[in-house]
Order: sequence, then structure tokens, then C-alpha cells
Amino acid sequence: MAMVSANTIYSFLFFITLARHALPTITKPRRFVTKLVHRDNVLSPYYNPIDSAKQDIESSITRFAYLSAIESGTHDKHTTPTAADRGLFYVEFSIGQPPFSQLAVMDTGSSLIWVNCLTCDLCSQEENHQIFDPSKSSTYTPMPCKPYHCPSCSWENKCMFKIRYVRGIGLKGILSKEQLTCSTSDGDTNIISNVTIGCAESNRLDIDQDNRGVFGLAMDETRWPTSLVTQMGSKFSYCIGNMNDPNYAYNRLIIGDGAVMEGYSTPLEVYKAHYYVKMVGISLGEKDLDINPNVFRKTPDEDNGVVIDSGSAYTWLAGKVYDELRFEVQSLLETQLQEYRYVARPWQLCYIGSVSRDLAGFPVVTFRFADGADLGLDVGSLFSQVSRDVFCMAVGPSYVNGNSRQKLSVIGMMAQQQYNVGFDLNSKMLFFQRIECELLDD
Repeated sequence: MAMVSANTIYSFLFFITLARHALPTITKPRRFVTKLVHRDNVLSPYYNPIDSAKQDIESSITRFAYLSAIESGTHDKHTTPTAADRGLFYVEFSIGQPPFSQLAVMDTGSSLIWVNCLTCDLCSQEENHQIFDPSKSSTYTPMPCKPYHCPSCSWENKCMFKIRYVRGIGLKGILSKEQLTCSTSDGDTNIISNVTIGCAESNRLDIDQDNRGVFGLAMDETRWPTSLVTQMGSKFSYCIGNMNDPNYAYNRLIIGDGAVMEGYSTPLEVYKAHYYVKMVGISLGEKDLDINPNVFRKTPDEDNGVVIDSGSAYTWLAGKVYDELRFEVQSLLETQLQEYRYVARPWQLCYIGSVSRDLAGFPVVTFRFADGADLGLDVGSLFSQVSRDVFCMAVGPSYVNGNSRQKLSVIGMMAQQQYNVGFDLNSKMLFFQRIECELLDD
């Protein structure tokens, strides 16, 4: 057998080393892509077809009260919104290793992801097998008080958190690092390690029994160590389809690489962990409403401006703006439909009839923003069928919570139907793209 020289071996090893360096490095995109489940979707474990749409109104009012309290400084610094709203969307993901399936409320007004943990007492009266047990996860690590910035510290040197809701005593627990996993529609799996989560040990919420956690999408590094949005590059997008279709299955949330920043853009401002946009006007069909753009302006330390929000089904407009929109809608419908008045809600504009049957040809209401961005509300986004024979405008006046709060406007989720909404927190821009969510690839 022929002998191989030392030079031949050296040349062969050198070739392998060179080839390794020449090959491109393939890295998996750093992103979190998952399905959003509307609470009133058949895919939701909380689906109840006989639930009254009245809950949308009541819980949206509560949500608005929270947002205005944030603005006025009258809230506890750990106060966050409630989760009792039929307009809410749940983020579908798994936590820990082995992965434990979770549904948590998507919330652009909260910066922390928290879930109920097995040590939790009075946790919505859930069965133990439905609650995450951190002792069974190999990736769960409680965060020590140092070097992290902790809201409070336990005697065991663990980072603690406490959140107070608008209703109920609230919850508290341990801040931890944990692994999150999500499955995309094409069967791929995304795993994100070392995510800051809150493990709720005491949950005494006088709210919806379905609430198992919150998936915060806000930025507020002054309260919690790095949020998931910051960790993933400070970009995210969500696409919302038809909220009235209980079989719709294409709502999506993307965080990080691949977040969809398409369509028209407008400046975005982050203030007290909420997202503000620069609204400049409203039109009804071809008619521009007589509104002074200054009414939408955000000024420091004042209860005003326009918030885009995932926690409210309804939209709330500053008093004068709402009055103008209401007048124009009434003018179009006064000869066609009979108004219906709720004694408990005299501010709400309602009619006897059906949205799908009686509003054919009704013009689109367009919210207009700085730099030319638009958000168009068709009849399914502007009106809500609250009963079989009555529908109401899914827009309310800010003064429903008192005259001191009548300058704040909030764009709710019904107004965002049929849109992909992209948040680029690095460039401080918000994107609106009207699209069928099914067309967005994972």
C-alpha cells in the first residue's frame, strides 16, 4: 500500500480548514411568530357564542379609565389594565422546558409577560394541570436582585414584582428568566431563551376568570429588566382580521426579524409605556370633518394625545371630535333608520337594525395621521351589533369618564380590523397596511 507523505496530509487539512472558513454561516432569523386567538373565536377555550356585546362597552370604559389615569398621574405606579374584554386577543405560546402551553392577553399597554404559576393561591380557580409549574422546567431561573434593576427584593434575594389592576387587589410574584417557544403555521418552531417573565404567586383579581396571564408588548425599562420586544430588536407587528367571524384563523403576531413594516407610516411616540400617534383629522367618505388638528396633539404631563391600544375593543375620541363624528353619522342615517337609546349610556349612538343588512353603501370613516398614513373603518369596524335588532357605533366620547379626561383619544381593536399594524421602535414609526392576514407568510 502506498505511503501518504506528510506534505499531502498537511495540504488536505489546510484545504478542509479553508473550506470551513469559506462556507457562509447560516443563522436562523431572530424572531417570535405566533397565532393570535380572538376571545370570541371558536379556537379560543373561552368561546361563548351567547356572550353579550355589552361587555365590549363596559370593559372598554374600564380600559379607558386606566389609560387616562396613567396620563393624569392618579394611578398606582404598578397599575395595569384588566383583561375582561371580548375585544382581546390571546398570544399562543409555550413556556419552559419541557414546553408548557399558554394563552396570555396581548397588551400594548404592559411591558411585562406574566403567567400564573403553580404556587399561586386563588389563581382563577384553575385546575393544577392548567398552571405552569416552574419546578418542572429545566430552563426556569429566578432573577437575583443584583445586578438587575428590581421593583422590590425578597428576603431570599429574589426579584419581585407587583401589579395592581383597575379592579381587584392585584397580583405579585417572582421575576425570572425562562424559555419561550412558539409554533408557526408552516410547522417551524421558534425558541427564545432568557426572556424576563413574571411568575405570579398570588393572584387576587376581581376580573374575568379566563385570565391566565398578560403578554406585554410595551417598552418600559424603568420598571422591569429587558422586555421581550427590546430583546428581539424593538420591532413587532400584529395582523387582525374580521373580529366578527368566529372561524377566522389568521390573526398573527411577529416580534423581531420579519415583523411587517409595510404600507403607510406615521411618527410614533412612547410615553409612560404607551404608544402615541400623531392624528391630524377624520373624514367620512369624501368629507373632511371640521376638526382642529391641535385637539389630537400630545403635550407632556397632560391628559391628551392619541393612544393606539390593543386592550380596548372600542375607540374613544376627545369630546369635540366625537361630537362632530356623531353629528355627521346621524345626518346620514336619520332618514333611513330609527335611533335606539340606552338609558344607562345616553352618549352612545345606536340604531334599530342590522349592520350587514342596513348599512350597505355607508361611506368609510378614515382616521388620518401625520405623513399621510390612513386607517379606514368600514361598517364592520365602525359599528357593533350589540343585539339581534340593535347596533351601535363602536366609538365613544372621552368625557364618559369625566370632563377632566375629555382630551385623550384611544384607538381600539375594532378600528384596527383588516390591518397589519407595525411598530418600529428604533425609527419611532408606526405602519398601517390594509391586508388579508392570510396573505402574510410566516
